[in-house]
Amino acid sequence: MSTAPAPAAPARRLLDVREVARLPGCSPRTVVRLADAGLAPPGVKLGGLRRRDAAELDALIAGGCRPPCAPADKR
Repeated sequence: MSTAPAPAAPARRLLDVREVARLPGCSPRTVVRLADAGLAPPGVKLGGLRRRDAAELDALIAGGCRPPCAPADKR
């Protein structure tokens, strides 16, 4: 009786803080502050480096989250 190998999970695209900051056009420090405040995904720690999953960030933005670094509407 042979079993077929399980299909491999798709590779996650992990972004560093500078790459994440480029998405909404803010500073890397702002990305860290938002993650610390729980307003952005915290990411995963690889050794001493923290990386954020691109799919999580895309889902957050697609779900209606206005990029937090965008200028506020002036009313």
